Amino acid sequence: MMMKMEEKLLKQIVSDLGLDVPFSRGKNIPVNNCWHFSTDGNAVEAIFQNEDDFISGMNRVYLTVRGFRVIILAFCLMDTHVHFVLYGEYDECNRFMHEFIRRTSWDISVKHGESKKLKKNTHKPSKGGYGLLLETGHLLHHQESVRRGHSVSCP
Repeated sequence: MMMKMEEKLLKQIVSDLGLDVPFSRGKNIPVNNCWHFSTDGNAVEAIFQNEDDFISGMNRVYLTVRGFRVIILAFCLMDTHVHFVLYGEYDECNRFMHEFIRRTSWDISVKHGESKKLKKNTHKPSKGGYGLLLETGHLLHHQESVRRGHSVSCP
């Protein structure tokens, strides 16, 4: 029974993300239930101040997403802000982001004594599309290449 549910979900994801449609140059492929969320990088001086903060942030992503019906397609934790490309119903993705920000704010308060640092740092959602998925793939490829010490030029 569980296998049939997983197969059904996987088919829905493939369809929603347009992965079952052959790519054709110039053709717009519709994408559903895909959202890009980011926080305002100008709202704070730093969210992640050191390597331990980044490690805690990575662990927090995992612990937070377990409570939501959301699939993380990509994410990036940066010094001053975060980006998430999420698959799922908008309201559920939005609740995930609120909870991630709440937990991150609490972590900053405990570790660095900065109370309510992210209180005014709201997240900005935008509907994802096929272009976003391609850009995300390029970004992840670029980041991995840089991490491995390769020089990369962006078009």
